[in-house]
Amino acid sequence: MANRKEYAQLSKSVYDKTSIPVNWTQVKVDSNSKNGFQGAIYKNEKTGEYVVAYASSSDPQDWLYENFNNVMYEIIP
Repeated sequence: MANRKEYAQLSKSVYDKTSIPVNWTQVKVDSNSKNGFQGAIYKNEKTGEYVVAYASSSDPQDWLYENFNNVMYEIIP
């Protein structure tokens, strides 16, 4: 199972494509310029584990809306 550092590196690699940890390969990348979606699937070649990682929104309105809801409804990630 991936550790916290590997999860963080995989999440970062959705943005910059350079921080993929050792033993992991990027299997698929998908993005949609209309809605800002970005995501990737990674596979650990040693363990066979897969991880799906997403980039968060780059739209300020989405960011404000989601964080407002988190505060108002006490949703703690």
